[in-house]
Amino acid sequence: MHKNWKGSSGQKINKWGILFTLFIRLIDPFFRRTLHPVEENFKKGMREYQLGNFARARDHFQLVLRDQSNHVLAQRYLYLSRVRFDEVVKSKIKLGQMYYSANNFKLCVSQFQQVKDMLQGRDNDTNLQIADQMFKKCSDAIEGIR
Repeated sequence: MHKNWKGSSGQKINKWGILFTLFIRLIDPFFRRTLHPVEENFKKGMREYQLGNFARARDHFQLVLRDQSNHVLAQRYLYLSRVRFDEVVKSKIKLGQMYYSANNFKLCVSQFQQVKDMLQGRDNDTNLQIADQMFKKCSDAIEGIR
């Protein structure tokens, strides 16, 4: 015996239709993750980019391009992530140098440590070499104050 329910307006509602709709809504997020990893990674990359986490954004855009090399927006935002990352590194170096000139050696050390952390694993990067040298100068200056 198949019974229909009545809605608030008095119209008949098929309980199997409701159950099917609820089931689809329940599993839909699962299918979005498993069926569309390219778009999921692109969304994550965009979120990280908008938050200013350019290294993480770059990683997500590279995953997108690994699976779909012709993804134009991922190509564009990968490029922009690299540019913005380099801008952040350069601004931290400049700020660290300003702190050194102002004899604020603790903040100097902090800025250059951040640069070193950001560039970890890039041993041939000139910005990392600058950060290493300035970190040592700031650290030596702190020791000279004590």
